[in-house]
Amino acid sequence: HTCGGWCGGCGSPSGEENLTEEKARVYPNPFENSLTIDHAELVQEFILYDVFGKLIFSQAVTQNTINTQLLPGGLYIYEIRLKDGDVKKGKLVKE
Repeated sequence: HTCGGWCGGCGSPSGEENLTEEKARVYPNPFENSLTIDHAELVQEFILYDVFGKLIFSQAVTQNTINTQLLPGGLYIYEIRLKDGDVKKGKLVKE
């Protein structure tokens, strides 16, 4: 199937992936009580929006785990701002 590379289930690069994808990967997707960010030391900020674009939270990244226990289930849009200026965006599903 084709998911644009954001769902994590394709098993092959989408062609749109670049070094930013390797620098800061967010998983698992779908998630429950927490998210993990690979290479958190390269990340400045993690931002989460609902599907309507409303800011849910913005957090400076000081560790590789983000607590998501209080979030209701649903679809979210994330943005990761890296210390080198790159920005990564994607979709996440909370079960």
